[in-house]
Amino acid sequence: MTRDDKQIELYQDAFNFLLDGDHELVVYGVLKKLHITKGNTYYDDMVQEGMLSFVEKYIRAINLKKEPEYYNAKFGDTITADVTPAATAALKVAFYSEDKANGTLTALKSSDFAYDYPALTSDAQTTALGKSTETSFTTTKLFGENGPFEKAFNKAVNSYKADAGTLADASKTTSTTGNDKIGFFGQSLNNGTQRYFYVYNPGDTLSNNATNQAKGNTIKVVLQKYVTSTQLPAEGTKDANANTDYIAK
Repeated sequence: MTRDDKQIELYQDAFNFLLDGDHELVVYGVLKKLHITKGNTYYDDMVQEGMLSFVEKYIRAINLKKEPEYYNAKFGDTITADVTPAATAALKVAFYSEDKANGTLTALKSSDFAYDYPALTSDAQTTALGKSTETSFTTTKLFGENGPFEKAFNKAVNSYKADAGTLADASKTTSTTGNDKIGFFGQSLNNGTQRYFYVYNPGDTLSNNATNQAKGNTIKVVLQKYVTSTQLPAEGTKDANANTDYIAK
């Protein structure tokens, strides 16, 4: 069907709607409200103009429910187009914290982080969570130690490398980490002298999710919670291309 054929079909549908039932009474009602009677020399012309106006409004209303019909547009018309980017990652995540390995999980909100949820670019999300064109996944491939998710997550803005010995398990009071750890600062505690610090735990993430996953599923991402006396650094420069669309909210 050509563009002209579509336009003719739209007008025909509009006129059929006008003549169906009592819809044409809308036109006569408007004229009556304007005190334009049959005695007016231009009454018949105004009826025709009213019907044409009805048809135009009908077509415009129909087009609002479809993708924009650009061939109906006239100079000065407003055309609305949906430019929301399609999701590029197949999976979403929900963050949980634990005070120690294999501990009880607590859901994390954006406000639990010092600088909101970590944001990732669309490319990073696709790498970490699979392409939207794929339909099935294994958690071991994406969320295992040094896997795609951990690498992308640890490169997000505001990630921080905590030196060995500067972190203590949240359930303890002494520094116990023997290695450097990359993570994200949380909220303050003990009158601002310390802060929580969240580090991705691949082992507990895998143990809290089924191995086989389908497109659209939400993965429980487990972050081990530590306590640190390290001062909160200034917020990093935000990446204009990064967002938190990968997080189930």
